[in-house]
Amino acid sequence: MRPGQRQRDIRTAYLLLSPAVLLLLTVLAYPLGWEIWTSFTSLSPLQDGGTAFVGLENYRRQFSDSQFWSATAVTLVYAVVTSAAKLALGLGFALLLARPFRGRTLVFLALFLPWAYPASVSVIGWYWTLSPPIPPPTPPSWAR
Repeated sequence: MRPGQRQRDIRTAYLLLSPAVLLLLTVLAYPLGWEIWTSFTSLSPLQDGGTAFVGLENYRRQFSDSQFWSATAVTLVYAVVTSAAKLALGLGFALLLARPFRGRTLVFLALFLPWAYPASVSVIGWYWTLSPPIPPPTPPSWAR
């Protein structure tokens, strides 16, 4: 390879990679930045009027609240316990299915369907929530 060819290849690689990086920055970094910025303001759906910059007041209020620390502890314990349980069950089932045996396909389906089923049900649930299949009841004529 010629000496200048490597530099051109590197520049081309970065040029081809730049749309994906731009998309990631747009999709991930912008919302994260917006959330960080709004955490320093008084933005609230319960508040009438505009928002004001409050600095670290929101964080001071949260860190001094005992309910926040209780919820944080419960969340951490839940995350650790469920992650360990999922790891143990997933590893166990993976080792079980690693070797061929009679009825392996049925066991695989029995393990896979409960994982895939809730996602499809939740999609239908959200669809029905946002666009109910039954129209809302009309109020009686005396209430109109």
